Amino acid sequence: MKMGLFFDRSIVMDNHQYIEIIKKKVKRFTLRVSIKDNKILCTVPIRASNKDIVAFIGHHQSWIEKQQSKVAALRALHIQEKPGTLLFMGDLYAVHFDTNAGFKGIIDKEDKIIMSTINLESPEQKKQWYKEQALEIIPRIVKIYAERYDFIYGNIAIKSQKSKWGSCSSKGNLNFNTKIMRAPEYALHYLIIHELVHTKYFHHGAEFWQEIEHCYPEWKQAELYLKREGRLL
Repeated sequence: MKMGLFFDRSIVMDNHQYIEIIKKKVKRFTLRVSIKDNKILCTVPIRASNKDIVAFIGHHQSWIEKQQSKVAALRALHIQEKPGTLLFMGDLYAVHFDTNAGFKGIIDKEDKIIMSTINLESPEQKKQWYKEQALEIIPRIVKIYAERYDFIYGNIAIKSQKSKWGSCSSKGNLNFNTKIMRAPEYALHYLIIHELVHTKYFHHGAEFWQEIEHCYPEWKQAELYLKREGRLL
């Protein structure tokens, strides 16, 4: 394997493969493929030599290609947002600027239109918009399921998080990620049931999954979505 072209924080291999190099206080070399943009990231010890980095990447070339193929297939399943649109409850909505509708806006589910003053160029405004939708929708669904299946819960919080979809504290307080508002409605309902069941069973043992099955028999499809396509939200 040739040395490749090294830059400040990256390397271009002889097969024209661009790889981002991250030097950290670690003992092992690791590789991962970003689900967001299919970028290859290689984390290496701070004192790693260029020769060792190239050798490590070359040895794992087959693994890299397989992972990139998996990511590409996953991205093909995902609904991609286009300019002027928002992904909401698993569907793509056209956003029309309307000062009379306010920030939270008016949502036309039949024609898939959102009328709002949101600035789609602002990531912070988009996060806030999803949070406001979640604050309105999630507590209502939580209340319905809690009354139907006798769950007792505490406070409900909505947060922007990188990884966790939700959580339940030992006091029964429920936390949900704003990103769930981009997922299909069946995934949202499953997540709510999942956290409510934790108010009875603070583990993922057999009793927990039996209760999930009782309350939401379609849970497997939703669990798969959150683990697979959900990584792109």
